Amino acid sequence: MKNIVLAVSICTASFSTLANTEKLNEQTETHFYAGALLSQSIHSSDSFDELNFSTAIARFGYSFTTNMAIEARVGASMDEDEVNGVSKNVDSLAGIYAVGTMPITKKFSFYGLIGVSSVEVTSTYGDSESSDTLTAASLGAGVAYNISDSLAINLEAVDYVDEKHSKYGAVSAGVSYRF
Repeated sequence: MKNIVLAVSICTASFSTLANTEKLNEQTETHFYAGALLSQSIHSSDSFDELNFSTAIARFGYSFTTNMAIEARVGASMDEDEVNGVSKNVDSLAGIYAVGTMPITKKFSFYGLIGVSSVEVTSTYGDSESSDTLTAASLGAGVAYNISDSLAINLEAVDYVDEKHSKYGAVSAGVSYRF
C-alpha cells in the first residue's frame, strides 16, 4: 500500500512541472462537498494473515481554495472475512484529513491527503467477541475527474492505519458533489 501511495505521489510531483496550472490556481472559490467511496480494504496484523473487506465510506469536506481542503470521513465494512475460524469486520472508520489538490487540467487533478484515522475492528470466534481500536496517522493519494462543475469521480489509495503490528488501508473509487 505504501508503494502505491509513494508512486502516485512521485507521479503527482513530476506532472506539476509539466502542467500549466497558473490560470487554474487563480480560482479561489470555496465550497462544501460530500461524497461516497466504495473500497477494497486490507487489514493485516502480526496475529493473522491479510484480510479483505468491502467498505463503504462517506466523506464531507470544505475547500478553502482550489488547492486546499479539510475533510472528514466515516465508514464501515459491508462484509466480513474469516481466518482460522475467526470472523473479522470493520465496525467503524473515522478520520479527519488535510487534502491538497493539484489541478492538471480543468477536468483532471491529483490529490494527496494526510490526517488521523481511527479504525475499530471486531473479531468473533463462536460466542466470543472482541474489538480493537487502531488510531494512527494516515496518508493517501488519488486522482479526480470533474464530470461537471459540481460532480466528480475519483480513484485513491489510502493507508488509514500503519502501526508496527497492525495495518489497515484501502483502494477506493468514489463520487463527490460540490455545493
